[in-house]
Amino acid sequence: AGECINVFFNSISNNKEDDKSGVGVATMVGDRRVQIGGCWQKYKENIDNGNSIMTGIWLASKTLNHEIGHNLSLYHPTCPSSEDYCSDTPTRYEIINNYGFDPCDPNICGWCNNENPCHNNMMDYTCYDAVTPQQLGRIHWTIENDIPYYKTCKYMNEQVQITNFTENKAYIGKNVIIPENTSITITDNNELFINGEEIIIKGELTLSNGMLKIKTVKDCDIGVIHPFGF
Repeated sequence: AGECINVFFNSISNNKEDDKSGVGVATMVGDRRVQIGGCWQKYKENIDNGNSIMTGIWLASKTLNHEIGHNLSLYHPTCPSSEDYCSDTPTRYEIINNYGFDPCDPNICGWCNNENPCHNNMMDYTCYDAVTPQQLGRIHWTIENDIPYYKTCKYMNEQVQITNFTENKAYIGKNVIIPENTSITITDNNELFINGEEIIIKGELTLSNGMLKIKTVKDCDIGVIHPFGF
């Protein structure tokens, strides 16, 4: 509780002693926690197959990333068919209609199917770690408004300068500056997110079929009383 996400690695999942599925469960309200089942079985199976110890240790890491994404308000963008409230993630039916395959077909895009990945989003089932700008925006909003006691009370970067921009990216710092003699153009449906206490734009900033989002975020008050009295 309080300022951490609790993670539980269970030896079984779904009450099956021989279950090696590594099923993950996460909460999206209240105190955030993650439970991942079948970890010991998957670890032992990996060692029995002659793989390295480090490979066994990191078997659950992708699942952990995915479930913490749920803790921070992210939904599955494609499977099962549901609304994830991010317009820059394609839906299952958009992929079917535009690309001719079903991303929820386990024979095409199974969980951690690294030999034939269909997409690279952290919240889908290919065990990759990419997130879109709007997914990142939901994470920021959740930490800022829904679970503010998870925030640290200082910026990791006192000052961040933006001197070029070529792809979707978020910049976070106490002071975020686009300096003089800098020319930045946001094109091709890319989005630039800026989060900071003080944001200074001295250079030239042009939008051409792109999007700019700026959010001013102050340092949290180190004297704040946490919701649970910690």
